[in-house]
Amino acid sequence: MKGSRFAFQTPPSGEWDGVIHCQVLEIVPNERLAYSWKSGVETDAGYVSRLDTVVDWTLTPHDLVTHLKIVHSGFVLPKNEVAHKGISSGWPR
Repeated sequence: MKGSRFAFQTPPSGEWDGVIHCQVLEIVPNERLAYSWKSGVETDAGYVSRLDTVVDWTLTPHDLVTHLKIVHSGFVLPKNEVAHKGISSGWPR
């Protein structure tokens, strides 16, 4: 449901508690899911620097298969460069 909140937990690092706070921004059943992705701390310039991003999942039917497109946007470079590289390498897995 739009507005619903949820969180992911990963191991803490430095001052960061490891929590990724999310809120559903848009749902179109069988087509799209978009949610905010907020984490990190202002005082860190590395992996756990403050993130305020959006993850967008889009499903597109094509013949007998469905294509999945994931876009994680809103990174501020170079501030979020370490997080961007780490997160970007994880999505294909």
